[in-house]
Amino acid sequence: MNYFDVVCYISVFVSTYFNNVQSCNCTEPSQKDLENRFNSINNNLNMKSLFMYEGWENSTLNKKFEELLLQSTEYRNSGTCPKRHMKTAESLSLRTSCPWFPHMDTIETRYPKTIYVAKTHCKSCITTDSLQNTYCKPLERIIKVLIRSNDIVNGICQYKEDKYNVPVAFVCTRIFEKVNDHELTSIPLSFFRKTLLRQKLLSVRETTTTLPSSVPQKQVG
Repeated sequence: MNYFDVVCYISVFVSTYFNNVQSCNCTEPSQKDLENRFNSINNNLNMKSLFMYEGWENSTLNKKFEELLLQSTEYRNSGTCPKRHMKTAESLSLRTSCPWFPHMDTIETRYPKTIYVAKTHCKSCITTDSLQNTYCKPLERIIKVLIRSNDIVNGICQYKEDKYNVPVAFVCTRIFEKVNDHELTSIPLSFFRKTLLRQKLLSVRETTTTLPSSVPQKQVG
C-alpha cells in the first residue's frame, strides 16, 4: 500500500465518521415534508412516467411500470449483453439495439433515497450492420433532488436542492471520429481513408492526362 492509498483510506474514514456524527446530532425531517418539497420542485412529476414511451395513462401507469420490471427480470439477471436482437413482443426497452432495464439507484443522503434509472449490459450496439463502430448512449432527463447538507436548524437536518441526471433509456450511436484534424464524422475512419485515396488517385490521373493551358498543343499535319 503506497502513500496515496493511505491518504485515500484516511479521507474516506474521516468523511464517513463526520457524516455519522452529523446525522446523530440532528433529526431527519418528516418523510411527508421531504415528499411535499420534492413534488413541489418537480411539478408533481411521477418518476415512473420517465420510462414510459408507449401508450399509457395515469390510471394504468403503476401497472405498466410493474410489467416493465417483470419483463426485464431475465435480462437484468443475465448480466450479459445479448448477441442478437431479442425476439420478443414485450417492452420496446428489450427490442432495441441497446436493451435496457430499470435499476434501483440508492443514496442514503438523498431524497428520494432510491430512484429507478435505466441500465444496460451492452457497451456497443447489437447490430448486423458491417459498421460496428457504435456504442450505447444513455438518454437522460434532469430532475431535482434533495441532498442532506451539513447544516442543522433547531436540531433538524437540512436538505438542499440539487440537479440529478436520470438515465431513462439507451440508444445506439455511432462513435464520432476526426478526419483531417477538423472534420467530425460518424462513419468509420477506414471508409474515409479509402475515399480520400481514391480522390487522390483520380486527381493525379487528371493532372497527368490534361495538358496545362499555357502549353500549346502540336498540330497534327
